[in-house]
Amino acid sequence: MCALSIGYPASDSVRADVLPVAKTGHIQLLTCLRGLAAWWVVAFHLRVLLAGVVPQALFDLLSHGYLAVDLFFVLSGFVIYINYQASLQTLTRRSLLRFFAARLARIYPLHLVIMVLFLVETIAILLFSTAAQTEYRDPPYYVMSLLLVHNWGFTDYLGWNVPSWSISTEAFAYILFPFMCLGLARIDLRGPGLVAAMAASVVALALLVRWHGDASLGTDIPRMGLVRCVLEFLAGVCLGRMHRAYGPPQRLAQVLALAAAGVLIAVYAGASIADYWLMPAAFCLMVYGLTRDLEDRAWSVGLAVFVYLGQISYSTYLVHWLVRDGVSLLYLKSFAPNPHGFAIYIVAVLIASVILFHTVEEPGRRLVRELLQPRRG
Repeated sequence: MCALSIGYPASDSVRADVLPVAKTGHIQLLTCLRGLAAWWVVAFHLRVLLAGVVPQALFDLLSHGYLAVDLFFVLSGFVIYINYQASLQTLTRRSLLRFFAARLARIYPLHLVIMVLFLVETIAILLFSTAAQTEYRDPPYYVMSLLLVHNWGFTDYLGWNVPSWSISTEAFAYILFPFMCLGLARIDLRGPGLVAAMAASVVALALLVRWHGDASLGTDIPRMGLVRCVLEFLAGVCLGRMHRAYGPPQRLAQVLALAAAGVLIAVYAGASIADYWLMPAAFCLMVYGLTRDLEDRAWSVGLAVFVYLGQISYSTYLVHWLVRDGVSLLYLKSFAPNPHGFAIYIVAVLIASVILFHTVEEPGRRLVRELLQPRRG
């Protein structure tokens, strides 16, 4: 098992009826970003197969794939605020039920199916294999996973579908989200105040991680993952409120934000500075800069493949650990450098992602929303 594992919060796409976005109905650049980040996670978890095979700079990039979760949390807070803030201006029973039903429909059907597949795989391993290890697949953790509370501080390890820890912390952030909206509305922060609130969130995270004694954001996920999620999600919520109030950035502001994000990333890559001091802020700037979509239709058409990868990215993320196990059991004799094994892993994840998106994720979302959304009347 890799020492560092990252998670993927399931964010909805920004809807066209909320913001002036591209005709596809999404902010395409953010959807592309989500897809690229998901594949950064996928490559991170079997990067050892490329050790000594790819250039060292590329291997180093893959080795920092655990940071994609921080990008996901910021992006999730932003997108969820944009999509749901208007319906939560008053915290009524109906508005809360509609919000929680929508979020459960988004994350749970696929999560449940993947957990069932892990149970089937584990039973098969116990019956037919003596080589594979299952010590991180105990029944209590499985039950907590089904309840989406497995990374709320109840354990000191990660088990079963390891990267789903972030889905658990995201569920906790959903519970807090209506109160975040209410608090921001009552305080009525303007532009500078929202920037200060975002900065306070990422600085508080850095100070807490340092106080906890961790070398990086991914060091102690069982104990710090929940804090990491909530504070970065809050930063994204503040960003969403700013976007709601002022709209997408003007071209100059977009360029400056992306340039500033690039500088922070370059400083982190070239200096011995802990990731928690720079990378969450860099991701906030990146998300802000990419909220202004491309105006050239030719570019939009050219991004279609990346947009699709973004749309299926939750399936990609949630299934890739299961595929990793399968490739390891059926093909790999060890985790020694093996580019062919890596290629098989990538192709298998892509195929599984497409199948699960169209047969489980999308139909499951529609079904749960129909069952749980409160009726009018």
